[in-house]
Amino acid sequence: MKQLKPLSDINFNNSVLIIRIMKRYSILPLILLPLLFISCSKEPTLSEITLTNNNPVSLTKKGIEIDTEKLSFDVDNINFEIILKGLTESIPYQLDDLNKDGKSESLFFQIDFDANESKTIVISEVENKPEFEKLTDAVLKVRETPDPESMQVGDDFEEVDFYSIPADLKQDNGLVFLEGPAWESNLVGYRYYIDDRTRFDIFGKTTNELVLNHVSGDYHEIGDWGADILSVGSSLGMGSPAVLTDTGLRTIDNVEEKFIEIVTDGPLRSIMKTTYMGWSLPDKSVDLIMNLEILAHHRYTKLSIETTSEELLKNLTTGLVKHPTPPGVNTKETEQALTVYSWGNHSYFDDLLGKAILVNNSFNPVYDSSNEATDLIHMTNADGAFEYYLLAAWGLEPQNSIINDEQKFESLLTSEENQLFNEIDISIVSN
Repeated sequence: MKQLKPLSDINFNNSVLIIRIMKRYSILPLILLPLLFISCSKEPTLSEITLTNNNPVSLTKKGIEIDTEKLSFDVDNINFEIILKGLTESIPYQLDDLNKDGKSESLFFQIDFDANESKTIVISEVENKPEFEKLTDAVLKVRETPDPESMQVGDDFEEVDFYSIPADLKQDNGLVFLEGPAWESNLVGYRYYIDDRTRFDIFGKTTNELVLNHVSGDYHEIGDWGADILSVGSSLGMGSPAVLTDTGLRTIDNVEEKFIEIVTDGPLRSIMKTTYMGWSLPDKSVDLIMNLEILAHHRYTKLSIETTSEELLKNLTTGLVKHPTPPGVNTKETEQALTVYSWGNHSYFDDLLGKAILVNNSFNPVYDSSNEATDLIHMTNADGAFEYYLLAAWGLEPQNSIINDEQKFESLLTSEENQLFNEIDISIVSN
């Protein structure tokens, strides 16, 4: 908040009038002086933004992303807060430098909407930048020398934002914490094996705290924070990307060069990017980029793949591990998306576990049950990139967020489909 100037230095007309009146009437200063201070102490408004949900469904913690170039102030050099117009509570937000050029390109926050509701937020300058509870985390920790006594956890792993992955990295390498990068929200966690398996796994959580950065001991046993709860084996596990070839199903393996970086790691969302150079496939070698994004208050991970190989895009697929015990997989098709999901005692510990993959219909997804290990979803209409969403819910989660029956899980899927595939109209008025 800016310091108030002495009354004698204020040069606008109303203040001069007040000063003159003060000389003649001793009682008026007691009334008028507080009004003057209120007027001068009001924080300057930088922008007003109207957000409109034109959809006939409510949206909970809907992610809003605004290009900072559309704002009339320098987001990196002005401290500001965001509030709903007419209220006083500060809305959590984060600024993201997505292209690593030293400047924030994105302002991100979350808002609840009723069906067909408009809300206006006010961005105001403040003296100190507000701090918000961290509700997402991207975990990438490595060591220089493998330790055969603690292959997956240990105190000697160091946090890094970038890691060039050795091309010959194999299973049980002991170089990467948790055997690969992990990411979590306050509700659920995931990881993928950074070696040639490139398969996705689930960490179930018994707490809403961020825990994966501090895992110790055997995470294949349920601890006070949760556990690794999915048996992946040779399947695609929890939505691993893969490709269909003449010799069968392959995850991203046999790559000449690969590196991973944490793009952003904020209170409301975390994004990781893995670049694969020279993936050797029959009769060709391709490059691709895989992005993973997780949001606070949500269970889903957005996975997107970019590549210049049109042939690869036509053969990309993903899926969910099949379980030997019933019930099996379900499919749901709407105007917006195909959802493939399962619910049952399918966790590593035979606890209730729900898993799902949601794909926008624009990619023309096709369900395929022919594989013995994985229920597959093929993308048949990807143009330069494709994306899908994977999510999980565990029956041992905290009471304030637990999904413990199939009806609740199906309601969650409907809610998240609405969240993902209904856009918000944004109108910016800057001062």
